[in-house]
Amino acid sequence: EGTSPDAPIAISLILVIASLPAWCAFLLWIRQAHHSARALQVPGLGSTAWLLIKVAVPGMSLITGGRAIGRLWSAIRGTERESGSTEVTRFQVVWAATAIVWTVSAIVSTVLGVQEAFVVAMLISALQCLATIVRGLLRMRIIKNVGARLDAHARREWQLTN
Repeated sequence: EGTSPDAPIAISLILVIASLPAWCAFLLWIRQAHHSARALQVPGLGSTAWLLIKVAVPGMSLITGGRAIGRLWSAIRGTERESGSTEVTRFQVVWAATAIVWTVSAIVSTVLGVQEAFVVAMLISALQCLATIVRGLLRMRIIKNVGARLDAHARREWQLTN
């Protein structure tokens, strides 16, 4: 009783607002990682602007973001591409699946909130929160893995020049 029908949509807005600083930091990081890879002459990177468009544009990033990040990750992996292709593919699938879960959860919980089915709407909002957490963990994994590989590339380049 007394629960606002807007409560489920408020949760979605809170998730977006709370995630925004981390998302912006990730976009800055991915831009810098791409520039670092380019400076290390990693082949197969593509355009920085195109990467950022695929990852940052709402809606488009749901579909193309995982593929674009996976492409960057694969390029940086270089010679390990064959052995790590399953890992990259799994990342891309989970990235897209969590985006779909997040979006569908937001829509369904909003509709249920309007219909005053608050308990079910809030449970579905919890699923949306879980999808947000999973995407955050995926971003952390990429940052750690790509950062380590870029460091390894830079050490090799430094050893070759000395």
